[in-house]
Amino acid sequence: MKWILWFLPLLCFAKEPLHFLTWTDDPLHTMTVVWLTPNENCHDVIELKVGENWSPKVGRHQQISLDQTCYAVHQIELRRLKPGESYEYRFNKEGKVHSFKTAPNSLEEDLRFFVGGDAYHDDKE
Repeated sequence: MKWILWFLPLLCFAKEPLHFLTWTDDPLHTMTVVWLTPNENCHDVIELKVGENWSPKVGRHQQISLDQTCYAVHQIELRRLKPGESYEYRFNKEGKVHSFKTAPNSLEEDLRFFVGGDAYHDDKE
């Protein structure tokens, strides 16, 4: 939660919400988009490009309160995606287009992982 506190002042000025992608299910056929907005911008829809068309996808949100300010954490799990395919999404029609690729269905393709974590700086060895 510490990394969110550092980004909170930037949310008011950012054109795009703070967001990341993760898997909560099968990495061949799903992708989960998570983003954070000030509570008044509580809109649980992104647009996913399917073929040549943009299709709205509806998710859900949870309200959190940090530093006496309310924020919404949004989440959409995209399902029935094709393995090894690239997809594009955006938060609104005028917004920046972001992309991701689902995991390949073959062991012949390279697959790289990014592993991160929080390093607590305290007096523990």
